[in-house]
Amino acid sequence: KKHTSGQTTALMAAHAAGGVDEASAEDRTVTAANNNNTTDDDEDDPDEGGDAGGRAHQQRLFTEALAAQRDGRVDHALRLTQVLTRLNPSHARGWALRSSVEPTAHAAVSAAEKAVALRPETRTAHRALASALTRLDFDEQGQSSKKRTSCELLQRAARHAPDDARAQFRLGRAARQLKQLDVARAAFAATLRLDPSHERAAFWLAAISSSSAADDEEDPSAARSVVVVVTRAPRDHVRALYDDYASRYDDHLVETLKSTAPQLLAAALKGAVVAQFSTQCNNGDVAPALHRRRSPTSFFSSSTFGGGGGSSSPATATTAAKGSSSSSSSKKTPLRGLDLGSGTGLSGLALTKALGDAVRWRGVDLSTNMCAKARERGCYESVRAMDLVEALESDPPYDCLASCDVLCYFGDLDPVFEAAARNASKKKHAAIAASSSSSSSLFAVTLEDDDDDDDDDVLSDGGGAATKAAKAPNAGRWTLAPTGRFRHAPQYVLAAARARGWACRSNLEAVLRRQSGQPVKGRVYVFAWDDDDDDD
Repeated sequence: KKHTSGQTTALMAAHAAGGVDEASAEDRTVTAANNNNTTDDDEDDPDEGGDAGGRAHQQRLFTEALAAQRDGRVDHALRLTQVLTRLNPSHARGWALRSSVEPTAHAAVSAAEKAVALRPETRTAHRALASALTRLDFDEQGQSSKKRTSCELLQRAARHAPDDARAQFRLGRAARQLKQLDVARAAFAATLRLDPSHERAAFWLAAISSSSAADDEEDPSAARSVVVVVTRAPRDHVRALYDDYASRYDDHLVETLKSTAPQLLAAALKGAVVAQFSTQCNNGDVAPALHRRRSPTSFFSSSTFGGGGGSSSPATATTAAKGSSSSSSSKKTPLRGLDLGSGTGLSGLALTKALGDAVRWRGVDLSTNMCAKARERGCYESVRAMDLVEALESDPPYDCLASCDVLCYFGDLDPVFEAAARNASKKKHAAIAASSSSSSSLFAVTLEDDDDDDDDDVLSDGGGAATKAAKAPNAGRWTLAPTGRFRHAPQYVLAAARARGWACRSNLEAVLRRQSGQPVKGRVYVFAWDDDDDDD
């Protein structure tokens, strides 16, 4: 049956009115970008039939939808593929393309299954189904078997396209989730041979590679011959991880992981603030501000700290300090603070509760979704989506820096300590005497300990073999565990900090959280920097 352009427009309008708001366009843009070779087979579809005019019309719809998908215009691509598959339910490539832009995983699987049923002999259909299955939540009831099926399909897709780096990477990612580590290692190594610049493949290959296996001369595997050294997690990986994690982060961190890191960090920093600044602030002792219990945002309206930049500051400050104390408190200017990796604001809440009006916090985080959650909390003057090193380099100087459960995504800590020292050194060059007479800065961080005997994150290959964190190139400094988090040797942390002028004020051993029911051991460090230690 032929359809006129007017009828097609009407069909598109009807589909546009449908419920496609189950996932954001941004989320599906990422999926489409990862799957933009879902429909790159050159073969003709025998069921893209009808007369010549009908086939030409369907081809135009398909071509426009494919271009929209590859440009990230997923909503438009979805509407076009909905029209196409309604015009011709036997259009296998149309169903495969529709799968890549569907807003929900289940809808994507349904569309891909139709493509496979229509064209079971093509890699396009199987790759579409494999990609759709990887979107299913692993924790859903009964979905583990579908994840395993997805991995099998991805293996088949990789065999069909041995020179496709994206297919190899998707296979490695699925195999890693299923703890099929030999398959994952081979797939990530193949990805790197095809695309040496693929940061996420390098990261995960380093994370799951066993140093003992790599040194095994009896293992000729090409995957084990690939030596990869990474010094931090790829930004894209961290951003995507926490964009997806934001909606359930708080419950998981508090209820499942039993994290106490925010409270431990805040308590350690409070002690250091009192010791460091109580006798140095030209406007008097800051300690009384630590005991005032105002609204967490009550001090954000002060103009001495500069403009906001995007958060929810109240229009007026609280009047709790009126009366006999009003003259004294009006002279006090809060210290400047930056929460490096502010997440959803759990660390900001703990810091505000511990430090009261003494410190006024800003937040930065790579994840835009986490930033949105943090803004809702109202415990920061501003929250920005940016890299923490870049924030330290570009921002004015801070009195207090805090980083809770964030530097586990850095192996080499030198860039962080260097950027923090550069930020602190700005104080001696800036005319800020009105806000603080001290050129000192404090830096509080939590880090997981690198312990050779700690098997918390050992992954099993399924056949009894175990893969510990890969250690070789950075032994004695840091370890990248199979979970994708770095652990740090305390002696390395202290040396790296000292090399950039940060003297350790406190070093507390603690259980930061629990993983699979087991304690995750780490430390809360507080460092102090002073211009006397600056050699520049």
